[in-house]
Amino acid sequence: FIQNLPPLLFESFLTTLEEVIESDLLLQIIDASDPKIDEKIDVVKNILRELNCEEKPTLYVFNKIDSVKNSEKLLKKYKHLDPIPISAIKKTGFENLKQKIHGLVG
Repeated sequence: FIQNLPPLLFESFLTTLEEVIESDLLLQIIDASDPKIDEKIDVVKNILRELNCEEKPTLYVFNKIDSVKNSEKLLKKYKHLDPIPISAIKKTGFENLKQKIHGLVG
């Protein structure tokens, strides 16, 4: 998804990502219904590595979980990331997300 950006937008994107360096906590918001979820998680992981930020605390937030037919299977597949399922449309999962953030940054 990043590879297909026009050069100026890509440069802007990288400049924005440099703000990550100053962050205490990263939230990676992932479209749980995206068929290219693996690829996109890997791209972000590689960018964070390039920015020397791969060790920063990161919460993986799986948005659109209500759009996934077998969400239990998806969450099990990514159990190693400890994903936080939310639905912005249905407004679910936000209390759990807030608790996780509070637990990491107080």
